[in-house]
Amino acid sequence: MSRDESSDQRMTARSSVARVGRRISLLSLTQVLAVAEHLNFRHAAEALGMSQSSLSTQIRNLEEEIGIIVFERRHRGVRLTEAGRAFVAEIAAGLGQIDHAVTEGPIEERFPPSSGIMSISPWWSAIRVPRNATAGCSGRSRWC
Repeated sequence: MSRDESSDQRMTARSSVARVGRRISLLSLTQVLAVAEHLNFRHAAEALGMSQSSLSTQIRNLEEEIGIIVFERRHRGVRLTEAGRAFVAEIAAGLGQIDHAVTEGPIEERFPPSSGIMSISPWWSAIRVPRNATAGCSGRSRWC
């Protein structure tokens, strides 16, 4: 694949993300990251505490909604497509920003854990994305 084609696929992934806006749930994005980490629907589903078929259906619905194929399905596991790599890098960066806002933002300053107010835990921070899945990532989040 040429550099221009790869760039076009990344741009398609980015424009697709912008196009869907608020319709994608944080849970769906977390599911994509889990599959990207494990490169296997069954293992990702076990890590998320859900069935493999449900996870696969959720990911397929997301792919249809955003208009890109994130994963190439194979007999034994999956592989990220070029557009999928770009999409996962964007998700990781976005969740990194959310993680930063939750752990270091004004909520923590106003309600430190010792105040008796329930603190927000970044539950998605346990999901790691393989380094090769985030090619081109800026390196500002824990996933890059």
